[in-house]
Amino acid sequence: MDKFSQSKVTEAKNGMVFHHPTKLVFGIGKVDTLKNEIIKFGRRALFISTSDTLFKTVGLQEKIRKLRKGIQVKIFSGIKQNPSFSEIERGVEVVSTYRPDVLIAIGGGSAIDAAKAIGVGAKSRYPLIKLVKEPDLIKSSLPVIALPTTAGTGAELSRGAILTDPKTKKKMGLRSDSLIPNVAIVDPKLTLSLPPELTLYTGFDALSHAIETLVSKKSNILTNAFSEIAIKLLLENLHQVITNGKDIAARVQVSFAATLMGYNLVYSQTCLPHRIQYALASVIDISHPRGVVLIYPAWLKRVYKVTAGNKLRTLVTEKELLTFMHSIKLISRLRNFGIGVDDVSMLSNRVTGDLKVDPVYKNKNTIKEILIESI
Repeated sequence: MDKFSQSKVTEAKNGMVFHHPTKLVFGIGKVDTLKNEIIKFGRRALFISTSDTLFKTVGLQEKIRKLRKGIQVKIFSGIKQNPSFSEIERGVEVVSTYRPDVLIAIGGGSAIDAAKAIGVGAKSRYPLIKLVKEPDLIKSSLPVIALPTTAGTGAELSRGAILTDPKTKKKMGLRSDSLIPNVAIVDPKLTLSLPPELTLYTGFDALSHAIETLVSKKSNILTNAFSEIAIKLLLENLHQVITNGKDIAARVQVSFAATLMGYNLVYSQTCLPHRIQYALASVIDISHPRGVVLIYPAWLKRVYKVTAGNKLRTLVTEKELLTFMHSIKLISRLRNFGIGVDDVSMLSNRVTGDLKVDPVYKNKNTIKEILIESI
């Protein structure tokens, strides 16, 4: 039996449990089901978003106006690209006075993560930082309906929320099954107004999820299948949605791939690029996928050299993948953001999490080497 076949047997022995509580509503025009989903929880809704203008940009302004005829609506906006504990605390205060029956997250991963954290925070007597450190204290959440307007983060199905401590600038994960949204309405029409750059980076975020959850030591038969579908769809359609954002057929394929990766974030696990990116974000103000991009070439080189890389090689070779990244202008360097060799030790010490799930990780020197090569 070769090493590749042996890895398949190992995954089968590891087994899996799939139980996902989110009701997924996927398809063009499915945003029209929003009112029906809201009233299942009540008639008092708090919308959470990055800005008030987003509702108009994605074509929801008129729908929300009509919602107000039968549902009480309040909007909490201004969520930043890296949501902070203070923003979530403000949201919890709004919940305590407004007392909504359901939270509606509209936007990308930032807005959805914020809504999930607010939902949990509003139901707990403990401060958020304590919930981060002791996730077993998280017992419940306000109901959350997620409407992603980007295709990439998978936050509409995942069990975590990434928050930033404004004092230390460190990113921390709030994780619990209680954070998994009750409903996810994934309507590719909501992504049509997404500009090329955001389409590019959120799409790559989905691709990075697919690659990392495929080679991760936490992968299994189901997540492998989802990764294979997602990688194929993204390699075939991402370039098209960047060059022609109104191509709804391509938008559907990218949205579907990103949705599948929401499941993978729960049932597998990402690798070093994500762990290192969280450390980078504590030093430079950069979006999550931009940070991941900076690390990818150096990490990929190592992945293709280990046994786990065989699973990826059957789908796309290293050369093909790097050529694809170059073709959509997805190659950059840490030095372009002011990161130099002198920062490597400090950054590597800030990398935390379950690093051993990564097939290339040996020790902290692995992280240092990847960072140096990324400069």
